[in-house]
Amino acid sequence: MTTTAGTTRSPHPGPPGVRPVVVPVRVAVRSLVWGPPGLVVAGLLTWLVVGAPAALGLVAGGALALLLLVSGTLVVAVAARVDPRLSLLVAVTTFALHAVLAGVVFYAVTGADGADRTFSVRALAVGLLLVAAAWTLVQVVALTRARIPVYDLPAAAADVRSERQEAGAP
Repeated sequence: MTTTAGTTRSPHPGPPGVRPVVVPVRVAVRSLVWGPPGLVVAGLLTWLVVGAPAALGLVAGGALALLLLVSGTLVVAVAARVDPRLSLLVAVTTFALHAVLAGVVFYAVTGADGADRTFSVRALAVGLLLVAAAWTLVQVVALTRARIPVYDLPAAAADVRSERQEAGAP
């Protein structure tokens, strides 16, 4: 899919090649709206079925995952707006820091005295994994539906030459 930048067909105004990071940020903002109520409902259902320690662990794990994923997305979006070349470096660094932070939280929870009586470590892991899987699924669906052009054509059609024309073919 190609479009000409700045035309009515292009959803992205401005010079060719400049892409705002819109879809992941929309998912992040919607996650902040829908995520906490979803965690509360999941916590209530878990509390009714399994018990309070599992519900507390599930909600804490889900909240941790939501916090890490939303903050990472927003940090990468800011870096991409400043300079798109920084996106990969910032994304990898943010991912590494989030992995360390999640590990520190798991270490602190499992090392605490009496953690199993008030807090289910297994439910914490399940909550973290469920939110991460749902996040990934929503991101894939949103980016698939976004119809973002692969590249923009120059505004003047006369500036566009095909590979055949450059090779000397008529």
